[in-house]
Amino acid sequence: MEIKENRVRIRIAVLLPVFLSGVLLTGCAATGSVQNIEQLEFGHEPARILLMPLDVELSRVTAGGIVEPKADWTANAKKHMLAAFEYEAGKRDAGLVLYDADRVQTGSVQLQLERLHRAVGSMVLLHQYQRPLPSKKKALSWTLGDRANQLKKDYSAQYALFVFVRDSYSSKGRQAYQLLSAIATMGGFIRFGAVTGGSQVGFASLVDLNNGDIVWFNRLSQSWGELRTQEAAAVVISRLLSTLPGR
Repeated sequence: MEIKENRVRIRIAVLLPVFLSGVLLTGCAATGSVQNIEQLEFGHEPARILLMPLDVELSRVTAGGIVEPKADWTANAKKHMLAAFEYEAGKRDAGLVLYDADRVQTGSVQLQLERLHRAVGSMVLLHQYQRPLPSKKKALSWTLGDRANQLKKDYSAQYALFVFVRDSYSSKGRQAYQLLSAIATMGGFIRFGAVTGGSQVGFASLVDLNNGDIVWFNRLSQSWGELRTQEAAAVVISRLLSTLPGR
């Protein structure tokens, strides 16, 4: 199991930079959702969406380009994001069900699916947006497998929303270095390589818990965006979920 988990981590570490290189270095923001569903369905009742534990980490980029995770930033961002997800679900006439943290155990279905979502999501980023696979006939043809059905049984939800976000912010030293490199390059004194700063990258997947199929997917990739305040986080989540269907 440990070997497989290490392979997943390596694959993500390799594929996410490949995806980012085509977007963030140009300073542009990118979204672009794909979906196989037009309307949320859950019998005659409002749709129930299980929000999985947020796979989110906020970091600071030092002057030397080292990315330092910030636990306090991450904890606050998750609170702000949760409030924004609840608001967005209400707009779509959907009930948001939170995953019970007490169920999170080593080897649990939740942990397995969360790790699988990171790996599958990185593949969707690569093959849905950059290198399409000729074998993929539907607009969106990816799955987390039938183990997801256990979540339907546990929570009486038809869908699960998985979210992966990595958000980094330049320190003052990094900002000064970026400015210096830009001035030096424009003046023709020294030609620096690309000096990148903070960035925001992530993706969200809506999974049909009947079969584990991903029925909606959206990416988030931008060199701006804020998750450390409630108001700004609401803007980011609204953008991420802008095409999520409702009832």
